[in-house]
Amino acid sequence: MLSVALSLVAALLFAGSAAMQQHAVRRSVAPAAGARTRGGLSGAPFRALREARRLAGSRLWLAGCAANIGGSLVQAAALHTGTVATVQLVLITQLIFALPLGTLWYRRWPRRWDWLAALAICAGLVLFLSVPGAAPEEGNPDQWRVGLATVCAALLICLFLVAATERRGLLHAALIACAAGVCFALGAVLLKVTVASLLHYGVAATAKGWAGYGLAVFNIGGFVAEQKAFAAGSLAAAVATMTIVNPVASYFLGVLAFRAEFPTTAGPLAALAGAGALITLGVTGLAHSPMVRCEPDQG
Repeated sequence: MLSVALSLVAALLFAGSAAMQQHAVRRSVAPAAGARTRGGLSGAPFRALREARRLAGSRLWLAGCAANIGGSLVQAAALHTGTVATVQLVLITQLIFALPLGTLWYRRWPRRWDWLAALAICAGLVLFLSVPGAAPEEGNPDQWRVGLATVCAALLICLFLVAATERRGLLHAALIACAAGVCFALGAVLLKVTVASLLHYGVAATAKGWAGYGLAVFNIGGFVAEQKAFAAGSLAAAVATMTIVNPVASYFLGVLAFRAEFPTTAGPLAALAGAGALITLGVTGLAHSPMVRCEPDQG
């Protein structure tokens, strides 16, 4: 249960980071709205530099960066002590932590549907963690199998991106969000491999391997795809799609990369199906909540 506890701490830090950085950006962008309107396209690079400098001087934004770094370190510790499938699934609770954070920021109590969605996520997690065999037990990383998982994930990401180019609107955003979710799932697998290499073989040996570099590439790619998904269509749809795809992809990539056994008996399979349904309902509900999306009350 240590990995679950660490995952919850990481989820809290990620939720706090998102809230602080989004509020810092709003404070930074609002004073420059008039200048942006007057400057036209020719002044865009200079405005971007000014806004970057303004954010770098914001204590709130820097605190959000620190929380994000702290969350990544705690996530690495959770992945070292637990399985990729479990850690990535528990990280969904950052949507739940966004509810009390939204209450603090906006002085608004969450809606009844928000609490019901949060309860569905909690019930799904309890079902997944309490039924023996639902969460796969992983072995030691196998370089060949990790490489195979990386190739499979890369091909899947390319398929999502190619399909997205031929679509518009909501489907376009959802397909890009799927690509981002697979990127982050593979990033978790490579982070676990990198941490194990650092602890067992040291920095020099890890630097000679490819996992650490792949981790950087796929995390950056996931971040870029995430921002494009947010800008391409419905924010709620993008958040829900990415949040659901990430743990699903993590489950299968973890099974492939770490010689884990996929459940075959009725009990664990039923628990997986039930947990998946509850978590999907909860994530979809919270993704539409203005508290999670950090939107102030427009009423």
